[in-house]
Amino acid sequence: MAPPAHARMHPVQVAATMIAAATGAKSHRHVVTAQRYLAPARCATISPASIGTAGVPRPQSDTAGTIGRMETTPRTFDRARDHWWWRPGWGPGSRYLTFHLTFEGATALHAAAERVAADLRGACAVDLVSTDWLHLTMTGVGFTAEVDDRALEGLSDVVFSWAAATRTDPLRFDRSFAYSEGFGIAMRPATWLDDLKAIQSDAVSAVRDVRNDSGFQPHVTLAYFSGDADLARVEHAARRLPEDGISVDHPRLSLIELGRDDRMYTWRILRQLTLGG
Repeated sequence: MAPPAHARMHPVQVAATMIAAATGAKSHRHVVTAQRYLAPARCATISPASIGTAGVPRPQSDTAGTIGRMETTPRTFDRARDHWWWRPGWGPGSRYLTFHLTFEGATALHAAAERVAADLRGACAVDLVSTDWLHLTMTGVGFTAEVDDRALEGLSDVVFSWAAATRTDPLRFDRSFAYSEGFGIAMRPATWLDDLKAIQSDAVSAVRDVRNDSGFQPHVTLAYFSGDADLARVEHAARRLPEDGISVDHPRLSLIELGRDDRMYTWRILRQLTLGG
């Protein structure tokens, strides 16, 4: 006898089928005109100093349980810019449903962030991320007015069920980098994390007319820029990161209601699962 249809399907296809059956309808949308508030910070000087050294090879595998030396990606921009401009749909008081990895109890990551903060605290146009709000952005669902409770429950059931049944290895951060709107650390590729991203993206697209497949580059931002930040000072702070990299054994998969008022990301946790056993 042939196996049931769902047994021959990829887990992502199963997720989409389950959600479509559970919810039965797409959620609605709303549009908010993009706007700005909180003018970008103005600083006295901007250093063109490069962050990092080109040509440093990335380690390809773990050796004896170590992560390898923390590397720094060369900077490809000359000036920092304000991260806090209002993206389409955002405005004061907006709240957005999204999947993140959060880092409650990640002591090694917290210690590294505090070391960087010690060098950057008080720097003009540098908004430090406190250890309470460190995160790895994964997949957006939609603004709270766009997603009904039934759809959200259905898609989150699939995502969290998959995560609970899947082995997850530690996250290993081995590269620091600056981009035009911030500074952070990036991690080694992890197949399970890519699979989790795919499950989330298909779960969301099963109930909404959106896709979240573009450019997944898992990282944790340690500071956002709110204007012409002193990049030489950021370069100095990068040297404070542990040479042997940072490992997070038990990140938390979190479905959150996200806000970005007052130049910081904060959230309310709607559902959460500790990964890695």
